[in-house]
Amino acid sequence: MKKIMLLIVAAGFVISCGGEEKKEEKKKENKEEKEEVTAAPAVMLRGAEFDTTNVITPDEMMAKMEGLDSLEGIVLRTKINECCKKKGCWMTLDMGENNPEMRVWFLDYDFFVPLDGDGTDVIVSGKAYYKEVSVKDQQHVLEDANASPEEIAAITEPKIELGFEATGVYLYGYNGEEIKNEEK
Repeated sequence: MKKIMLLIVAAGFVISCGGEEKKEEKKKENKEEKEEVTAAPAVMLRGAEFDTTNVITPDEMMAKMEGLDSLEGIVLRTKINECCKKKGCWMTLDMGENNPEMRVWFLDYDFFVPLDGDGTDVIVSGKAYYKEVSVKDQQHVLEDANASPEEIAAITEPKIELGFEATGVYLYGYNGEEIKNEEK
């Protein structure tokens, strides 16, 4: 009788241990699935790395720019409206409802953004400024954006534009495959 009881207890122990392993495996699988879902989006860096702890909004930047021609040391978070479709050598940023769109150029033409980066969340670091943009430069930008000949011909006067010279750009959640420009 003692042997039968010992066998029953041993069998119960073995069964319960096996169940614990399965429970632990299920917990681990569930945890991994949750981590996949909550994982941060991919981040792509273009240009120089920079500190993102003092990020400001478009409205905060515009308030700081009030009465100034330029302001250095800006670290701004917003969304790309449009990228240059030829090289990725400029982009425009969404500056909010009541603010003008801002065109971003890249310091010394050292880096570019993906041609299909429209709509991507970004943090840019650099210098904001106002400058007069010639008719020729405005037309060039429209050509880069694949505008129609009529849109390009409609540019007849220089304009003051909000610009930004970026030293670095973090693109958040960019998940496209970069379009390669086949023109040489």
